[in-house]
Amino acid sequence: MASSNYYYLFTLISIFLYVSITASADSIQGCGGFVEASSELIKSRKSSDPKLDYSNIIVELRTLDGLVKERTALCP
Repeated sequence: MASSNYYYLFTLISIFLYVSITASADSIQGCGGFVEASSELIKSRKSSDPKLDYSNIIVELRTLDGLVKERTALCP
């Protein structure tokens, strides 16, 4: 079950990064946004499960060639 949770988080972050890269100009001055768990992930969790730990998520901004331009951890 834990691997499916990470799958949904990874998918959400991948979509966020794709939209950020394709909708932005070449010179990015800053980027704002948020990360949230998908509705499927929330529905699949039991009430006894611990809270989701977002501190392990790293967001990367990559070029079209796959080079990392920026890397940051999520802020609370």
